[in-house]
Amino acid sequence: MSGILWCIIFDTVYVHQDCEDDLKAGVQGLAVLLGRKGTKPALTPIAAAHVYSLVIAGHYGGFGTLYYAVSCGGPAVMLASMIWSVKLHDAKSCAW
Repeated sequence: MSGILWCIIFDTVYVHQDCEDDLKAGVQGLAVLLGRKGTKPALTPIAAAHVYSLVIAGHYGGFGTLYYAVSCGGPAVMLASMIWSVKLHDAKSCAW
């Protein structure tokens, strides 16, 4: 589940660089459906679900503190900063 959510988040941000072309071509991806104003609010709970799935995996796997700090905390900080700072109207920002 975590991997699927990760792909949805990154693909949705990345595809915003081609959003106008997708609109012209009639492609109905998440970036087109959500628009620039709806993407960040929609990706925030998806990112939370991604981190939560990592926490659940660590719980059932019996992993220790290092796992939670690196494998849960790292993505949480990275995703929060990416969602906060990405400029969806800027192709270079989306590609980064």
